Amino acid sequence: MKIPVLKLIALMALFGLVACGDSQKQAENAIKALADNYAKNPLPRGWKLLSITPDVQSFKLNVDVLVTSDKDINSLKMLSRMEQFSVAKLGCPLMHAGLQQAIGSSTRIWVHLRANNKELTASICPIE
Repeated sequence: MKIPVLKLIALMALFGLVACGDSQKQAENAIKALADNYAKNPLPRGWKLLSITPDVQSFKLNVDVLVTSDKDINSLKMLSRMEQFSVAKLGCPLMHAGLQQAIGSSTRIWVHLRANNKELTASICPIE
């Protein structure tokens, strides 16, 4: 899956308003590396990558994922919160040294599963 170039540039510009110098460059690299990773390693079950947005103050990248199947949505709603967190981790990127270096050691990735313009659940991705 590929993030439209204009959307990626807009996200980088948004981050650029609150960061400067090396921080801005790292944020741009992190978003690009994460987007490239999802392009090479598509999300499971036909889920769609909606956006990647930085949260500068919390040192995190938020990844919004659209759950596309009604069956998946209904199944997810029936699970306990802990089980939902585990399912959300399916949206985590395939972490490797290059991606970890691009996002930085202090930045964490959070996956937010969404359906019908509403968040179903979210989880932090493990560091490997």
